[in-house]
Amino acid sequence: MLHIGDILEEKYRVIGFLGKGGTGRVYLAENVKLGNHWAVKEIDLGRRMRVNLLAESEILKKINHPRLPRIVDIAEKGKFLYIIEDYFEGINLREVIKSREMCSEKNLIQWGRQLCEILIYLHNIKPNPIIYRDMKPGNIIIDSDNNVKLIDLGIAREYKEGQDSDTVYIGTRGYAAPEQYSGANQTDERTDIYGLGATLYHVATGLNPNDPPYHVMPVRQVNKALSMDTERIIAKCTHSDPALRYQSAKELMKDLTCNRADGDHETQLGIKKLPGITSKLIIIGSLSARAGSSFITANLAAATAARGISTAVIEFPVNTPYFYDALFIRQKSKEYISWPHEIQKGCPVDWKKVFIDNGVSWIVLEPTLFSIKDWSGDNMMQLVYSTKHTPIVFLDVSTNWDHPSIRSVLLQADYIFLVVDPDPVLIDRTADCNYDNKGIPEDLIPHEYKTVKLLSEVGDKGSSQVEIIINKHTRFIDRRLLRIPFEPAIVFPYMEPAEVYRALWEGNLLYNNSDSREVFDSALRPVIEKLIPGDFIAQNSEQVDIVSRMKAAYKMLRGEKWGL
Repeated sequence: MLHIGDILEEKYRVIGFLGKGGTGRVYLAENVKLGNHWAVKEIDLGRRMRVNLLAESEILKKINHPRLPRIVDIAEKGKFLYIIEDYFEGINLREVIKSREMCSEKNLIQWGRQLCEILIYLHNIKPNPIIYRDMKPGNIIIDSDNNVKLIDLGIAREYKEGQDSDTVYIGTRGYAAPEQYSGANQTDERTDIYGLGATLYHVATGLNPNDPPYHVMPVRQVNKALSMDTERIIAKCTHSDPALRYQSAKELMKDLTCNRADGDHETQLGIKKLPGITSKLIIIGSLSARAGSSFITANLAAATAARGISTAVIEFPVNTPYFYDALFIRQKSKEYISWPHEIQKGCPVDWKKVFIDNGVSWIVLEPTLFSIKDWSGDNMMQLVYSTKHTPIVFLDVSTNWDHPSIRSVLLQADYIFLVVDPDPVLIDRTADCNYDNKGIPEDLIPHEYKTVKLLSEVGDKGSSQVEIIINKHTRFIDRRLLRIPFEPAIVFPYMEPAEVYRALWEGNLLYNNSDSREVFDSALRPVIEKLIPGDFIAQNSEQVDIVSRMKAAYKMLRGEKWGL
């Protein structure tokens, strides 16, 4: 064992102790002739280990990458083997995370890309790719230029085609992928993807995945300021099933490169960034058929856009198409693209070709195309995140709350609004009833009961705020009798069907009619104030009012006043 002041091979004077890894102690040494510094790893050859003690030196001989240490010498002294390799000056990422000062989302993305570069290099070594297997903050150095270096290849291994599983199962708890311990298959590229995802999770949240609650949570539950792109990327990296992770570091690199957290994408698209307005996902659906979730979604989006906020509406791809004909998109857009169908085919959304009307971007179904029956959770995530450069995104799920792909985004929503038709027959199906453990067949349990139960579970987890919107409300209804376990966000008044249908037959939204706007602004204000900072509303309310009055006066001069 070395001590401070010892000289190894008459060349390397030990001047410090760097740390202890899974395969041995690491020292800082100085070349006595040249004065440069090296890392010296000490391996006890007499110690029984679960890994090949010489594997690291054999692997280091094969690699040549500026972010990985080079092996420059090997020495043996007594029962110890010494590997002399590059010493990287900088701060260990483990210490960076403790201080939190450098753990910005921008740095997270930069470091993630650089780590992907390393993995792409290792995974493409011929004839056998190198699987690192121990990605974690303690093995990452951040240098003075804010670039990463990856150290300690002590448990790396070569991936060998046709081999059923690893000969040993090893890794750092919390960062190691499940397959590193199961023995079902040999570790591969996706194993390193998991470790990188767990590392980024630690950077993003400050939470060690090896500490309670012992699993990777959606990062925005910890820090809402993080982008949903980053949350999706980390969630996909750390999926327990390797088949549902990124399948290569190159694929992950592409998503990190397209991450919009730094705002570059918004600038390229000419989207106005507004101070104090953070990206939000709002899920709106109905308790029962025809309750009005599409009506509320469309007009709430129009009200938001009228205040100068870039807004997007997503029509759940399993719904019956509604918005396409209601907005007369066929007449307004000669080259409309149904982006859900494009995603189903594996094509990314080109934001520049998305249909925009009255400040709202519409991601809706083209009714002449085939119905999407096998819409997956991964497709749903891709569709939602493709629009997240807009500050406000509304997802209209209609009554499809129990669809598997909806569950994948429920916990990621900022707000969930359940639109309720105060028909007492529909309400009674959810009140004062408990269908659990009663032996009632699943297909006989009312859909409304299942919806309330699901959203109650989501609300209990505290990740999303669940509220109801009472639609078609009249003075004859006592909303205290609804007996639904959520607070009303708004009570929207009953509106004459003739007004609604006339607007639809003109390919317009009722909100955009000046005579109706005041009703909407008054009723929707509590929700709008949740989505948009109060100071921004105050700054723009006068302008919005002036614009609406000018439009109304213009219509009256032309004899186009509503209802005449």
